Amino acid sequence: VLLISNDTQTVPVALGVLQGQRLMDATMTSASALLGVIPAIAFFLIFQRTLTRGITAGAVK
Repeated sequence: VLLISNDTQTVPVALGVLQGQRLMDATMTSASALLGVIPAIAFFLIFQRTLTRGITAGAVK
């Protein structure tokens, strides 16, 4: 998939581009990866009960 601009890159793509272009230490890579994962963890914690109900309802037919 080709992205037209850098503004629409996802976090993993941006991390890969940054690591390939510039010298980046492990601390910076870990911190940026953590910042990329935080929204997914927050979404899961907020909708945990709803997600669990949906998975169980879909598994039992």
